[in-house]
Amino acid sequence: MDFCRSDGFGKGSLRELPSGSANPFKIQPARFVKSPKRTNLSDHTCRLSGVRAQVWAVLLICIALTAGCSSKRLVVRTQPEGAFVTVDGYPVGYSPVATSYVYGGSRDILIEKDGFDPVRQKVDLTNPWFLRPPVSFFTENFSPIEIRHQPVLDFQLQPKSRINGEVLLQRANTLRGNVQRGTVTAPAR
Repeated sequence: MDFCRSDGFGKGSLRELPSGSANPFKIQPARFVKSPKRTNLSDHTCRLSGVRAQVWAVLLICIALTAGCSSKRLVVRTQPEGAFVTVDGYPVGYSPVATSYVYGGSRDILIEKDGFDPVRQKVDLTNPWFLRPPVSFFTENFSPIEIRHQPVLDFQLQPKSRINGEVLLQRANTLRGNVQRGTVTAPAR
């Protein structure tokens, strides 16, 4: 007596082949074939949902830990306010003004205001220890809070000094004499 699955694909119930008939499924006849063990799909779903929940929890923790960032802003204040500020040749605005920067180092600050002497100063912006490599990699990428470094530069502007009229006449007469003799020198600054 030969047995064969009714659908030919391994599913369904066993049926007996008629004696003397050819096996249409090219399956070797067997005396005993076990039916596949039926499993409860909800067991696998629960197990998978537990794994999925763990994966989601790990992803959320990673996202929460990688939310760190740092910002670096240079603040320039002047007394009196309203002076035009230039940093490294780039105009920033009128004081008080703040501008962001990426790298520390030496900056050339120029401050100008009508009626006041211009101020040009080189300023060294050093980063604190937690914003220096290799520590900065962790503080900028994995810190749970935002880290701010904000150096403040204060400048006191001096009013332009008025030149005494007698000194001005003396310089003009000296220049006139040099031009008449043919020897012109560079003006004193």
